[in-house]
Amino acid sequence: MLFRRLAFLAVLACLLPAVASAGEPARVIESEGPRLVIQGAAVADLLPHMPVWIFEHDGSGKPGLLLAEGTVRWVQGDRAVVEIADKDVGRMRQGALVEPRFQAEARLYRQGLLLDKTAKGQPEAKPGEVPVRVRHRVPNQVHWGKNLWLEALLEGPADKLTVMFRLGDSGPYTELPMVAKGDSLFGVEVPVGESDPAIRTLEYYLVASSAAAPKRIGVHGNPAEPDRVAIESVPEPTVEQLVQHGAIDRGSHHKPIELTAQINKRYSHPTLLYRARGSGAYLRVPMHDAGSETWAAEIPARDVVTPGLAYYITVVDEKGIVRDGFASSRNPQNVTVLQPQILSAEENRNQLSLRWQRVDFGGGNDGYNDFEVGIERLFFGFLVARINGGYLDGKTLVAEMDAAGKATGRKVLGGIGMKRGRAGLDVHMGDYVSVSGDVAMAISTSSGLGYRVGLRLGDEQVATIDGIVEKIYDLKSGQKVVDVYRGALAVPVVEGWRLQGIAVFESILQASSDDKGLRLLLGVEHDMGDHVVLSAYGGLAGRLNAANGPDVGAGARLKF
Repeated sequence: MLFRRLAFLAVLACLLPAVASAGEPARVIESEGPRLVIQGAAVADLLPHMPVWIFEHDGSGKPGLLLAEGTVRWVQGDRAVVEIADKDVGRMRQGALVEPRFQAEARLYRQGLLLDKTAKGQPEAKPGEVPVRVRHRVPNQVHWGKNLWLEALLEGPADKLTVMFRLGDSGPYTELPMVAKGDSLFGVEVPVGESDPAIRTLEYYLVASSAAAPKRIGVHGNPAEPDRVAIESVPEPTVEQLVQHGAIDRGSHHKPIELTAQINKRYSHPTLLYRARGSGAYLRVPMHDAGSETWAAEIPARDVVTPGLAYYITVVDEKGIVRDGFASSRNPQNVTVLQPQILSAEENRNQLSLRWQRVDFGGGNDGYNDFEVGIERLFFGFLVARINGGYLDGKTLVAEMDAAGKATGRKVLGGIGMKRGRAGLDVHMGDYVSVSGDVAMAISTSSGLGYRVGLRLGDEQVATIDGIVEKIYDLKSGQKVVDVYRGALAVPVVEGWRLQGIAVFESILQASSDDKGLRLLLGVEHDMGDHVVLSAYGGLAGRLNAANGPDVGAGARLKF
């Protein structure tokens, strides 16, 4: 396109003396936004894509103040359509004159024609006439934020030298007189300064004149073929941010995802597009105005499913073109959808759990069976209340004590029957941390009261770490009847399956620390759909300086 334009201007430069300026000039007859309709005999000289200037009509038929620059879009007969920049729309008046830019520049700078750059742009003198010439070297570059120094040596019947310059490769030139430095040397600083970072060149040409003969003569370059200087070290132009949006990378299964964004005022019709990971076409959700220059949309709960989804946001510009505002269809924002840690905030707010454990510490039938049932209820999406009850029966190893309270040996205490209960809360502190606290009770040979506290880190899609401490004290003697420390690590292995490692250090009715038991288990947990979770465990149990025995268990959770 640039080559075509330069070739076109070169042809016009050669034919300019023959171009008829007589006849009705081209005038603005209609204006609608940035598009102008012009009419007149001079329209015949216009071609599509030709740059034109629009001048104020001063009543004399001659162009007045320059109003705007434009480009010819199409021509038909004596009419044409010209498009101008939005910033110039308010300056348009009917009757304004329109001229080709090359013709207006030649007339404005009184050169009569566009000079060739033959012989370095010097005009040829007529026979017997002393030519006006200039010796000038074009600088290689100028640094952004600095001024450009130009100097030239003027020869011939002229005593004034002027530089016509502009920043960039379009727009009107600015006239700047050069200062005489003596010995026919002229110089001037052209103000470049901290210009628009998108502008990378400065264009200029030199014009000579004299007080005796004020006719201006182009001596180096011309409006259509100016000298160019590169502007170096230009900072990168600021990238226009269409949408300001905090990316979302996590969601919960069957829980809606709310998205908000701030949209640049130049754009409209923000739209959210999303799809489940691995699915086909994106689903469209128009964003609605939520006030305070904020737009919002929601991905419904039914579409928020594991393992994840992807989304992006589009906007529409002033020309009706849809543009990517945040992310894109080729590079969307990915969201990992997690299974809820306990219960979903929208459904399955209740959970019933059952657990059975057979622990055999080995030797002398030292072991017990433990049954427990519990009910949980989710409140507010982050708070879980629960009640648990259970029964433990079997035999346990206890220390034999003398009158002084010193352990003299061990014996197996049979017929243990301990009823236990707990009531407490779980509080979810974000997506990765939850804490729990319970009041614990036990009834055996006497009554006991204590507490149970826990901490959980992580999420079920990556890994979870649990720690629990439970202590119950006899209300009469003050001795601990239950002292349990439990730690667990769970990791997903395949979809719906988790592998667990569990370590328990416990004392139930043991009076001596030497009789505490250690249990090590390995378990699996499997989601049977959205409502049932089954688990099974197996490992070893033992006491210090004693034999080991099997430790097995099973559990089930029902969500409703």
